[in-house]
Amino acid sequence: MTVTFPTSSQKCNIRYQTSQIAADEPFDTAHALKIANNANHLADSYAQVRVGWEHSGSYFSGIPGKDTNNGYQLVAPPQGPFPLSIRPDGKSYKIRVQAKASTWATGDVTNWRLLVACTPAQAVRDKDDASRYVTFQTSTTTPAWSSAQLIQLSSGQLESTTWSDPDSLGVQFVMAHLYVYALTTNSSVETRLYGLYAAEYIGTS
Repeated sequence: MTVTFPTSSQKCNIRYQTSQIAADEPFDTAHALKIANNANHLADSYAQVRVGWEHSGSYFSGIPGKDTNNGYQLVAPPQGPFPLSIRPDGKSYKIRVQAKASTWATGDVTNWRLLVACTPAQAVRDKDDASRYVTFQTSTTTPAWSSAQLIQLSSGQLESTTWSDPDSLGVQFVMAHLYVYALTTNSSVETRLYGLYAAEYIGTS
């Protein structure tokens, strides 16, 4: 399994007191290193976009229904594959996910799940595993982005793949997909998915 480290030397953002960045304050090597660390941390946290799209006027639709025997149903094609960076302790770095969605009619409630899995088999087997997904609800016909939430996979939830180059050097990496499931309270209405976003979050919180 490949271990990918963040590019920030301290692996976090270093906060300053207001007095430390006031005019005419001394600027030394330590100060410069902290600024470089913070710039790298911001790049680590926000640059690694794995899924990012938004439709204007069109959407993925489905009718998951309210039949609890069927449960949550897949709304859109799996998004990916994309690489997961792995921490030294074996867990994945967190993935920050959001979706833009709505319901078909005002008053109908749709419960959504955004789930990260390495294989289709995992996505089907573990779609009710709360450690793999985050949830949100829609109850209006106006498309809106959900609040950003974080997903992190444990070492036991990761599956690596080995790729061999022409020189027969084996490289292991972890690939994943983002899956969108939904369940409505009205079996006659459709779900509407207008956009998806997923990016690595290297932050400590």
